Amino acid sequence: MIKISGQQILDELGGPINISGIGTGTWEMGRIDDVNLMVSVGAMSGRIVHRWNGDYSGFRTDSLDDSDSGRWHTSVDYVNRLKQYVQLHRDAGLRVNLALDSNNGQGKRGLDGWDFWSLDVPEARQRRRQFIKMAAYLAREIKPDFMEPIVEPRSIRSAPVDVWKFQEQVMDAVLASSPDMLFIIGGYRSYHPEDVDNFYNPAWAEKYPDKIVLTANFLSARVCNPAENLPHLDRMAEVASKFKLPAHIQQFGSTSQDDPDCGYLDQFCKEMRLRNISGTLWEAVSIWPSFGLSYLERPHDINSRHIEVAERIEVIRWWLK
Repeated sequence: MIKISGQQILDELGGPINISGIGTGTWEMGRIDDVNLMVSVGAMSGRIVHRWNGDYSGFRTDSLDDSDSGRWHTSVDYVNRLKQYVQLHRDAGLRVNLALDSNNGQGKRGLDGWDFWSLDVPEARQRRRQFIKMAAYLAREIKPDFMEPIVEPRSIRSAPVDVWKFQEQVMDAVLASSPDMLFIIGGYRSYHPEDVDNFYNPAWAEKYPDKIVLTANFLSARVCNPAENLPHLDRMAEVASKFKLPAHIQQFGSTSQDDPDCGYLDQFCKEMRLRNISGTLWEAVSIWPSFGLSYLERPHDINSRHIEVAERIEVIRWWLK
């Protein structure tokens, strides 16, 4: 069981550890070779995205199951396959962050559909309750080291305080049956780093002591713009220090199109290290030649060969050493 103590994350023996690693956006096409590659570059954790109730495409699976065969409105077959993928991480010695995603719930559909903050819509209230129960169920079944209560909340119907309230409901439900769970928390809007001052509710210092890691998103346009990302990194470090929280960027990376030689990515990794901010690269394997340590040779074939991106692997291996 790992723990948080102030701005440090501690292992089972009480020693400080780094939880930097690699994310898996589409775990459904993940293979043992991908996990082995993660380990070979020095990853210490894996971020796995669990999707529930959304407009997902490609190989990404919506786990929502309202049938009698589902448990907590979640596909049992999906959960069993997810367990197997998590076990690959465990067997490789990786910590696991389970990120709970719901396109419909988090507000991706904007005004065209309900989300978890459409409290005047009966279906929205029902799905919100189901999501909270599902989170507690997955905590018991999957037993990750960390959970993200709701990935990238972006509802135009909510304000930071509304997101905090929902995150609290998820955390309370999870902790009721999994009291050792730790949480990686970003906030409104979509974990954007310019909003980091609104990600953490100061009241949580008393309610959830040593339970929360502060996070934000830094994807390609931000990574490739040092004039923009350096002040945001500084502010993230300041907020984490103010509230005595570990700081961890749960999703960062640059595309091959924006950063062909990975020079911007290399600089960003160095800046994170200077500020003692850990992170999770997006991602282990991409469908297209974009973010990943590797990508599918044939994008629409899940059994396609995985092509490794040597420049990106070199940068990440240095960062994680």
